[in-house]
Amino acid sequence: MYGVYREDKFEALGLTFRLERIATRLMEKIINHINLNYISAKTLNRIYELLEYFREGLELDGISSQGLNSNLQMLKYSLTSSSFSLDQYLNIFQFIADDVNKLVQKYFLSTYEYPLKMIIPQLFVKDKKLNDRDLKQLIHVKSEEFSRDVISSRLPGSAVR
Repeated sequence: MYGVYREDKFEALGLTFRLERIATRLMEKIINHINLNYISAKTLNRIYELLEYFREGLELDGISSQGLNSNLQMLKYSLTSSSFSLDQYLNIFQFIADDVNKLVQKYFLSTYEYPLKMIIPQLFVKDKKLNDRDLKQLIHVKSEEFSRDVISSRLPGSAVR
């Protein structure tokens, strides 16, 4: 029997994945064209535009953060002020980095926390008897490795899903 089976839901999902791949490539191009060796007002404006794209992409995935939105607004208004100091810009970028860390923890890593505590001992502790301290250390190390893999697979320039 020959033919093609099509379902609108699967077509939409496939289109979504293709659009995400294109968006990732576009973000990579923008990042590669920003000269971070010399920071100027133009560079800060480009960084702000990139962060806005990042925020918009997160919101399209259903992830939002009031803190990130507020800090991006603060960055936007700082770009119009001529009296902003380098230290103030550094503070804003530290706030943004903290917001991104919180989002990564909340939406990407905390999902795996409980299952990893159950699975890691089953996979890596076969016949050995470990005391609680060694077991916690093993779980911590393997969870850290897993978390790094999850984060790196979701960042621009990483392997495509």
